[in-house]
Amino acid sequence: MVLKRSMIDSFCRDEKKEIKILYDFDKQWKNVEFKNIRFSNGLVISAKVCRGRIRYLKIKNTSKENITRIIDVNPLYKGIKKQAVNIHGLSVIML
Repeated sequence: MVLKRSMIDSFCRDEKKEIKILYDFDKQWKNVEFKNIRFSNGLVISAKVCRGRIRYLKIKNTSKENITRIIDVNPLYKGIKKQAVNIHGLSVIML
């Protein structure tokens, strides 16, 4: 299946210095998973939500540059608070 950019933006979107995750979803979406959504700055994001809670959030930096972003997950999906993270070049972080 091919997803349109607007649907991908529903899962997560990079707005200047902030990555917003699952903000276009409501309480009906209790089980969601997406893998390897790529952004132009070299970040690749994957996440899984089970029963309305974030089970994992993985951010991979495929560039050699260090990237700092504020990670903001929709509060409906309890588990990860809004926070600033620094992802070193060619590394992966799990939140």
